[in-house]
Amino acid sequence: MNRHFAYYSIARVVFITAVTLSQASCIHPSRIVHVRDTHDDIVLNHELIIHPGLTSFRNIQYYESNIYGTISDSREPTLACYNTASSTLHKYYNKGRGPGEILSAYDDCIIKGTRQFVILDLQTKKLFISPLDAMNDGSFLETDAEVIDTKYPYIIVSLCSDGKSIYASGFFEDSRIVRLEDNKWSPVTTYSPQTKDSEIDKFVMQAYQCQLSYNEEHKAIVAACFHADQIEIINPSDGSVRFLKGPENIEPQYEVKADYGGTLAHLPKERIIYRDVKTEGDWIYVLYCGANIGKSLGCKEIRAISWDGKHLRRYILDRDVFSFDISDGHFYCATEDGDVVVYKYDR
Repeated sequence: MNRHFAYYSIARVVFITAVTLSQASCIHPSRIVHVRDTHDDIVLNHELIIHPGLTSFRNIQYYESNIYGTISDSREPTLACYNTASSTLHKYYNKGRGPGEILSAYDDCIIKGTRQFVILDLQTKKLFISPLDAMNDGSFLETDAEVIDTKYPYIIVSLCSDGKSIYASGFFEDSRIVRLEDNKWSPVTTYSPQTKDSEIDKFVMQAYQCQLSYNEEHKAIVAACFHADQIEIINPSDGSVRFLKGPENIEPQYEVKADYGGTLAHLPKERIIYRDVKTEGDWIYVLYCGANIGKSLGCKEIRAISWDGKHLRRYILDRDVFSFDISDGHFYCATEDGDVVVYKYDR
């Protein structure tokens, strides 16, 4: 299963209708910044990171010289931890329902304050929390992981952490962002830009599903939409939100369909806009695909958008990328080029 392209049944209806939304139509103009295209393009060349067994990464994170990646190949374990300094590779969590196994790893995050790695099992709705240090030296045993069964009634699609708490986005009906507290999810903010009087439309929330990143300098959550060139900057302390839209001003297009006893918002796969997001200082980095990417589901452009939305840089890559991270002036990018799937770009 490719990341970000699974859509699930959540309610019953008996109709099919095509919808094109403008999410910002109900937002006060003072909360919206329109990003200008400054045509600042930078072409990057890559350096290969080669190691046997680095295959089919779904997404990656780079932290303290380690590349962590969830693996999409059903024949492989769920998680790989590769140290770029020592060239050592460890793999964890076989796929399955047994002890120490994960059925469907969909997203992950690092809790830097407690030095833990968190994996979301999409199908079982469980969080697997593992110690970074034991993973890095190969001494970690999967059965020793802390497993949290949140029993959340909605679909979670993305995680991030501020170093202490875990935040999530997903197909929610009662909130945009939730936070894990005492092993239960609670709303952080309940805005729905498409509705009035604090009402939330579940299909709008599906259409504007997003990937999360936490900005340590600004103490804010950044949400980048999959199907719109829209970024939402959320203050978790008070739930306030600011929007960066454009420059193309692409909005989601979807159909609401009855399917297997439920309904969901079907979105065309070729309309992925922002596939991944990371933040650093006063910049937001998004992996940009575009409105019509054709048969390839990868992206060849990383956009850097300033925190105030007034500046935009384009980093042009020489191959399709599916996930990335940033560290020490480099982009670390995951591709699907056979056995070699991680590339490092200087920026």
